[in-house]
Amino acid sequence: TGLQALFESEPWKVSLDGSRPLTAVMLAGGGAPSKDLVLLRSLLAQPYVQTPIHYYLNDISPYMLTASAVWIRESLRSIGRLENVAVRLVYDDVFELAGLRELFHQQGKVIFAITGGTIGNFSEAAFFHSLNRAADDGDLLIVSADTLDGMPQHAVEDTLISKYNNPDLRNFIRPVVKAVLAEFNSHEPLDSALDRIKVTIRTGSYMRSSDVPHSRSVIVTLDVNGREIVLVTSTRYQSAELTAFAAGFGWQPVCQIPSPRNEHYQQFLFCRHKAESNGTPSGQ
Repeated sequence: TGLQALFESEPWKVSLDGSRPLTAVMLAGGGAPSKDLVLLRSLLAQPYVQTPIHYYLNDISPYMLTASAVWIRESLRSIGRLENVAVRLVYDDVFELAGLRELFHQQGKVIFAITGGTIGNFSEAAFFHSLNRAADDGDLLIVSADTLDGMPQHAVEDTLISKYNNPDLRNFIRPVVKAVLAEFNSHEPLDSALDRIKVTIRTGSYMRSSDVPHSRSVIVTLDVNGREIVLVTSTRYQSAELTAFAAGFGWQPVCQIPSPRNEHYQQFLFCRHKAESNGTPSGQ
């Protein structure tokens, strides 16, 4: 829903008409193919698109990549547009994009995207350093991120803790906790360990969970044999700080569009204008 709101906005339409990309790259994007189809539908509707779109899916999970590719192709076949899109898989870490610039730019400008709040799960600086090795001037970037704009601190903590300290989260990380217990030769019952996980809200600088100033991170941990193991990190941002951080790496903000279902979940659109030297962000 959030992406659809972005794709219906005037800044999106103007940006597409200006750069006319025929290639899209979904970064760390395997396993949630509905977002891919929304983006492809928007691109296919553009009058300038007269040749097949090259659509690259990047992820470190071959299973998620394959599942997404099958779903996308079947969906395109059902609407009669399969021949208009060439789906290609890039099985690699999102932090290892060096060497892909020429491949991605065979058809000119590129739309990169990192959706679903994924940017909040790792180092934003490492992400932008890697992206800049594959991007070029005039490329577009979509970032989906949760924001804290206008939220009082107590509301931030209460909302995020309740979102992560619940049975659904415990079920989601069950395989991870099982693997951690095995790694540390712990014989504690799995359900007992899951009941002991801690959910805390910290500044982004805590444990270097985020590089963006004034961010707040959810940290999910488990104590195993006296050692605190980090199971999950997820960061929320002040919009102005996130856009300024991206600009320091040469990505200038075009617009940000809130999701109709959650005003704090924002779709950010950036355009690449080279503003760094040797991969060092200006102003950082």
